[in-house]
Amino acid sequence: MNLSPGGLCLHLPRPIEVGEVVELAFAIPASSGAEAGAAGAPIAARGRVIWAERHAAGGRVRFTETGVRFEGLAEPDRLRILDFVRQGG
Repeated sequence: MNLSPGGLCLHLPRPIEVGEVVELAFAIPASSGAEAGAAGAPIAARGRVIWAERHAAGGRVRFTETGVRFEGLAEPDRLRILDFVRQGG
């Protein structure tokens, strides 16, 4: 749902408990200023679930909106995310 150099928000079909550590891997589009070698490389990070909110409709949970704060994000990946966000990604 959203992404920043500090973390991200996901819509998940099943809840993850607040406080749980998760391993993440995701891709972001290459920016015009990115170096060719790292431009399309996946980002791998460790994060901690800091909040979760279930969203229901018709009496059943449709998804769980989940906030994750990065705890293990390499600096080059943080800068790629920052560049992506600044470009309106």
